[in-house]
Amino acid sequence: MDSLKVKGFFRAQIVDKKGRIVGNSGWKKNTITADGWAKCVAGNPMKHSNSYQVAYGILGTGTAAVASNASSVIGTLNTTTNAYISLATQAMTSAASGGTARATFQYDGSLGSGNIAQVCLHSAQTTGGMAFGNTFASSALATTQSCNITYELRFNT
Repeated sequence: MDSLKVKGFFRAQIVDKKGRIVGNSGWKKNTITADGWAKCVAGNPMKHSNSYQVAYGILGTGTAAVASNASSVIGTLNTTTNAYISLATQAMTSAASGGTARATFQYDGSLGSGNIAQVCLHSAQTTGGMAFGNTFASSALATTQSCNITYELRFNT
């Protein structure tokens, strides 16, 4: 029997209004949460009744590493649903090999500013449902800046 390995990576870049990169996390390895494994990686292809798809990206203010049993981001820049960026129009794309899926989204600093240190992918626009995420070096995001996030899942056997 073949074994499946899934690794996730993300990159967060803060850009100013002129498009210049003023902060860059570099590629960081992510944590796939227990829900991510059970409800996305394993449950979704089999249409399990409790499975879900990633639908939102969110930035967090917490600096602690994302635990495998985490269900939501720690702190947000905005306490409303604006903190969750819909991926509906930015669905994950697949590489020609079929082994990589990628999603990109942007958080506009005018929605809320402050120090960011986590990026996570969620199934819902509420707490709970976090499938993937991790931390990076804390960075200040101003209202005149945006944060561009690229998220990849790489599947290998």
